Amino acid sequence: LAETLALAGLGVMAVSVVVGYAWSRNSMDKLARLAATLDEVSRGDTAVRVPIDPGNDQIDRIARQINAHLDRLAALTETTRNSVIAIAHDLRTPLNRAFLSLELASDESRDLGERRLALEEARGDLQGLSDTFDTVLRIARIGTAAGREALAPVALDTLAADIVETYAAVLEGAGQSLVFLPPSQEIVVDGDRQMLWQMLANLVENASLHGPEGTHVTIRVGSDSGEGFVAVDDDGPGIPPGARADVLRPFLRLAAPRVTTGVEASAEAGGAGLGLALVKAIADRHRATLTLSDSAPGLRVEVRFPRRPEARPHRPSGPRGERATPPGAATRQRG
Repeated sequence: LAETLALAGLGVMAVSVVVGYAWSRNSMDKLARLAATLDEVSRGDTAVRVPIDPGNDQIDRIARQINAHLDRLAALTETTRNSVIAIAHDLRTPLNRAFLSLELASDESRDLGERRLALEEARGDLQGLSDTFDTVLRIARIGTAAGREALAPVALDTLAADIVETYAAVLEGAGQSLVFLPPSQEIVVDGDRQMLWQMLANLVENASLHGPEGTHVTIRVGSDSGEGFVAVDDDGPGIPPGARADVLRPFLRLAAPRVTTGVEASAEAGGAGLGLALVKAIADRHRATLTLSDSAPGLRVEVRFPRRPEARPHRPSGPRGERATPPGAATRQRG
């Protein structure tokens, strides 16, 4: 019996050693493949992914998470690459115009009036370039801003009323109208008042800029299931469903007439294509959901904010009429 038990114990130990070695070798091979994949990614190949075995053990589950992160990294890298190309493409035209205007202004054979006009045109082009760079930097700063602990309670209804008070006369001068449909109670969200002012101003200016004479723009504020939202509706030409995701990307705009054509990246379409990109950056900063839909006719842009913690006390976001940014400072491009 003792000999049998000893032999059985030795056999179990031998099998355990073999199984443990095989499992360890398999795990080491997987970890080696994972390390090799990350090394290739660090060398610039964002298309490579960690191979996953059908066993679905703990390392395979970690590999799936790593692949998901690599997918997001690849998307961010592609977006950055496209943005750089679009910036170079968009800024080339105004730079060339400014260069030609300066050459014309320096031509002493021209009369003084022509030279002054050329200088004004060059100044306008350079100012447009400066505004574009300012907006790009603003989007970058918003994307790297602090977490939600830096946000404070903001009354959306008061902010929307201030926007209407500022822009109603502007739209009226363009033969358009701007109205505010107030909620039955105060709607408070956690946010940055200056950013939210910029966001609403962009939406109103975009609706006015791309809408014909007689366009009606409406701001709605409300709450649904504890989530505050603000929506800007217009009855203009709208945006095709297939192009709504694209116009949120920087330096992409709709070709005219926008309701029937696709998205293009051309400086000749007007603007720098940063208006809705800035709106999206602000919405992302607040962890809010940005939705573009059909207003039948026109476009409806809704920003829905996450539910506020009930225990957080409300502090006034500022007196009515307080301006986070001067009127007209918003970027005047849609998409």
